[in-house]
Amino acid sequence: MSSQGKNNGLFSFFEGLDESSRTLMVIIPHEDDEINLAGTVIYHARHLGIRVICVFTTNGDWKYPGLIRMKEAIQALSVLGVPEEDIVFLGYPDGGVHGERNVFVNGRQHPLIGRDGRSETYGLDTHADFAIQYRGKHQAYTWDGLVQDIKDVILQYKPAMIMATDFDSHPDHRLCYLGFLQAMKSILHNCHDYRPVVLMGFCYSTGFEGRKDFYGPHLLSSVINTDQLWNKAFETDNPVYEWERRIRFPVEEACRPWMKQNIIYKALSCHMSQKASTRAVRLINGD
Repeated sequence: MSSQGKNNGLFSFFEGLDESSRTLMVIIPHEDDEINLAGTVIYHARHLGIRVICVFTTNGDWKYPGLIRMKEAIQALSVLGVPEEDIVFLGYPDGGVHGERNVFVNGRQHPLIGRDGRSETYGLDTHADFAIQYRGKHQAYTWDGLVQDIKDVILQYKPAMIMATDFDSHPDHRLCYLGFLQAMKSILHNCHDYRPVVLMGFCYSTGFEGRKDFYGPHLLSSVINTDQLWNKAFETDNPVYEWERRIRFPVEEACRPWMKQNIIYKALSCHMSQKASTRAVRLINGD
């Protein structure tokens, strides 16, 4: 996210709020997507004293155990200034690159059975999943359960601003987007006194699968790396949005230096199972 674009003062939105309302919630599909979606925003918000709640919809347990991914996320977010008590794991399974275990696809009629035989949400021994903390029992791997948990976690914290994943290329990212949309629709319909600012962004498009522009000229806006498109027949240039009307956030000085001094690189390095630091050349200069 560039410091050169318009709307650099968007964080001033929080200035007129009382301390209890100065909260940003980031809703994220996988552990490491918090950096892809909002790494510099999270760091800047914490630097300004804004509380940041990071909500992970899945445990990322596709190739690696969810316990590893969750611990990596806790470590990475600590680098960005987010304390563990402000991290929420909804605890649903990673759906895989083709959506094989995606609850939107396979959790409509009956609870989905995960790769490890589980059919309910889970967290760490030292950091329970949201359902256990909120209602005292795990939630079944169902689409309705996920939507309910997203709705409940938003209403528990009532953040003044929410950053969520848009209709991105990965099936789990689309799950996160659709779940948030359905939950938010219910909230707006039933809670007339709560109207958060909602911002949508991408974790893959222009991010994880962005152009390798860190060591090259990066004065122009980020665009989709067409070489990385999963399905070129159905993707459009910088999706179907008014690209010139995007919001661009200021970037803290600590997020600008060369690699090993860069705070985003340090956070990415915590996601060792994903080799996330190798994506720094794609991510750090993204809008």
